[in-house]
Amino acid sequence: MLDQTALHVAAIGAQWKLVEKLVQLMPANMVIELDSKGFTCLHYVAFGKSVDAAKALVTKNSSVTQVPDFIGFTPLYHCITSTRCKEMAWYLVFNTIINDRSACPFSDDELSCLLGAGFHDIAMYILKRYPTAFSDSSFLMLFTLSELPSHFQSGHNFGFWKRCIYHCVPRELEYGNTIWNVLQTLVPSIKLARDAKLRHVSAVRVVEFVCSQVSANNDSQFWQSPNVGIIFNAISSGIVEIVSICFRLFPDLVWTHNPNEGYAAQVAIRNRQEKVFSLLCKMPSICKMQVMHIFTSGPYTSTSHLAARFASQVKSIPGAAFQMQRELQWFKVCFI
Repeated sequence: MLDQTALHVAAIGAQWKLVEKLVQLMPANMVIELDSKGFTCLHYVAFGKSVDAAKALVTKNSSVTQVPDFIGFTPLYHCITSTRCKEMAWYLVFNTIINDRSACPFSDDELSCLLGAGFHDIAMYILKRYPTAFSDSSFLMLFTLSELPSHFQSGHNFGFWKRCIYHCVPRELEYGNTIWNVLQTLVPSIKLARDAKLRHVSAVRVVEFVCSQVSANNDSQFWQSPNVGIIFNAISSGIVEIVSICFRLFPDLVWTHNPNEGYAAQVAIRNRQEKVFSLLCKMPSICKMQVMHIFTSGPYTSTSHLAARFASQVKSIPGAAFQMQRELQWFKVCFI
């Protein structure tokens, strides 16, 4: 192990062109050398945005993508956690291959970080390519997504114009439409709306894929505690997509109950999640029974207590009168 090679120095200084030239002059084994911090040159490149520098390193020695640092993290992991360059993440994913090509070279941590970074399309690519590799990580993936409401359409609040653009941009993940490619180059807000929509669509696809796998495995124990916390997280965060998919594939989950929080409808009322509550209202009998439930423990004894409790979410509503009107609407729900 060397203290620091010229490659390391150039990469740390973000001298990407110099990195490309130095790689051509060095033997292949020098590319995978670790410095005193345990990083290869590719680790440093992964923090940046120069895909060309990464290509030069991988071309010289393809095994460099699998070399971990002292902690055990690959360049891909550092690229994901920096969330700087999605193109870099795609390149490293495409070029991370181990000797056994049928085996999955990606770890649970890397997949979870991809989801946390919003790179759901990359995560979906990995899941489809290695469909059985992450069967034991279903809880981790769903739990991660259940805490990220901004990664779903239901948790994203656009202004009027951005909302119009959002509904107009195509859903396809491929940037094949020349007109939209030109428009998003000229108008940055269009690109932001399209990126958000692609992220939302991909997130839903990941949830559907994981839940479908759980359903196919017929694992009756999966939704036992603590995994059932996924549902309560999604309801509390107002992620209608997760709640809807789970209820569709696992109908019995609608009766999920927490001794301190109650049923799904009560959790939605407590957290003022009208979109989730509207979804439950499409099952009127079940919703009514849940609303009428009496708590046997906790500081509140009925759903009306939850509705009467002032919620911090209404602070986003301007004006005390509008806040009071909104709270009264929630209170009336308990007596419908």
